[in-house]
Amino acid sequence: TETIVERLMAASEQISTELGHVKPSNRSAESADTLLRVLCHKGDKSASNFLKMQYNLPKSS
Repeated sequence: TETIVERLMAASEQISTELGHVKPSNRSAESADTLLRVLCHKGDKSASNFLKMQYNLPKSS
């Protein structure tokens, strides 16, 4: 999970410095969209905590 989070942060920084967004046909395993999806579907506590803190998601009930 820690490696995925680090890659997501790096990919997000790269997107913010580029003029355009990556087209869906050009996605790769290193794209921010793909890494975010992986974290969302990962079933561990550290991924869940990262997503909640980073994206201001509510605690589950």
